[in-house]
Amino acid sequence: VFRLLIFCIRDVIPINNFEIVPLTKIDGYLQRTTNIGSEGCIKLVERGWDEWRMNIHGWLPSDMEARGVLRSDILPHYPYRDDAILLFEAFHIYVKEILSIYYDTPAKLADDWEVQNLAKELTCSTGASLKGVFGAGSFDHLEDLEKTITSIIYLSFIHHPAVSLPQYDNYATFTTYSTLLMGDPPSHAISPNNWPNQMMYLPSKNKCMEMLAINMALSDREANGLGNFNLQYLYDQRAAASKKRLVNQLRHISQIINERNAHRTIKYDYLNPLSRK
Repeated sequence: VFRLLIFCIRDVIPINNFEIVPLTKIDGYLQRTTNIGSEGCIKLVERGWDEWRMNIHGWLPSDMEARGVLRSDILPHYPYRDDAILLFEAFHIYVKEILSIYYDTPAKLADDWEVQNLAKELTCSTGASLKGVFGAGSFDHLEDLEKTITSIIYLSFIHHPAVSLPQYDNYATFTTYSTLLMGDPPSHAISPNNWPNQMMYLPSKNKCMEMLAINMALSDREANGLGNFNLQYLYDQRAAASKKRLVNQLRHISQIINERNAHRTIKYDYLNPLSRK
């Protein structure tokens, strides 16, 4: 299980130290470049955390169904859904293949005290306090472990890049989507042709440059895409074969996304496993 999750957790400590703290501290980036400040951003996270459930928000099909966006006949054009489902299914199959190698009997799963302790740590008040974890604190069935691991991988490699990578594209044009506006809100309608009145609410040039720089950094992706795993943690021949199948499937998914983008009015490349942009 650890070797399955190492890609997701290996960078947690440096990210928390070098990104989360500078972003959220009292004089940090969020405080300087958003109207609600770091405290307001944290409150939004807390409100979302109260509602968050792994078996809903951490499970792609359930999340989309809950938001009413799962059916393509109702919402035909939703690139995130169409691309994310391909990746989600590929990772889910991979996780099931790997776990079936090591837990081929119910007894092996029940007797693995480290995995059972993981189930408790994810749910208990002194641990992660996650709600809606599959198995509810005990992995009595292999399917619960499969879904939990798949959920963590989904949040790390699908949901996170879908939120993080578009930041520069979304926020770089300040007249369209600025996280910081100056002065009091206008008390009357502003004419679209009255640029001086609109510009007075935008941040200074130096502040805009700071916002551009951090959004560009947060939107950056690693040089190698998901389809180019260059680190090896599983050495069992059966596991290595399963990983090879996953990589081949990710490269196939990349081809599908490229074909879709060729016909999309606006390309959606954030979930392309081979994209380096």
